[in-house]
Amino acid sequence: MKVTLIGASGLAKDLVGAFGYENYIRGVTLFDNVTEANEEILSNHYPIIRTKEALKKHFETVSPFFIVAIASPAKRRKMAAEIKALGGINISYFCSQALISQFTEMSEQGVIIQLGCNVSSECVLEEGVFLNVRCMLGHGVKIGKYTTLSPDVKVLGNVSIGENCVIATGVTIMPNVKVGNNVKIGMNKLITSDIPDNTELF
Repeated sequence: MKVTLIGASGLAKDLVGAFGYENYIRGVTLFDNVTEANEEILSNHYPIIRTKEALKKHFETVSPFFIVAIASPAKRRKMAAEIKALGGINISYFCSQALISQFTEMSEQGVIIQLGCNVSSECVLEEGVFLNVRCMLGHGVKIGKYTTLSPDVKVLGNVSIGENCVIATGVTIMPNVKVGNNVKIGMNKLITSDIPDNTELF
């Protein structure tokens, strides 16, 4: 499979590193029409498409598959819609170095599960969910569209997390907690009770 990463900075760099474990990814192209300077590890090794017109042609002639390599939930959602309108197919990426139960339900559009994650049974991950490295989900966890979990987040059994949330590094969410939509939680917090929509907890 040939795939285009939308974005050419930090998350793209992380993903091309993870792709080294995958035999099925045979070619990577980057798309960035915003920044001129990019990480050398990317610009020196991968072609970068700079215009939407060129990206549309790439989808038509090479491969339509793409992954949005942008950590921000709002930007990731917006860009996914824009790129799909050009004819791209938004695929999910489940790293082969993650442990994922066969009894988990995950969207085939835009979910990213990175190195070292552990996803238990009966979890539900909706479109655009991003689990960064070493996240752990207990059984029955449900995560809404375009929510980002930073590295080393632990979400225990039967937790529900809404859409467009950002959970920072080192957070632990205890069992049965409900986290609303558009919630931001700062580093290393221990969450023991429900959090309503639009809350920022730092």
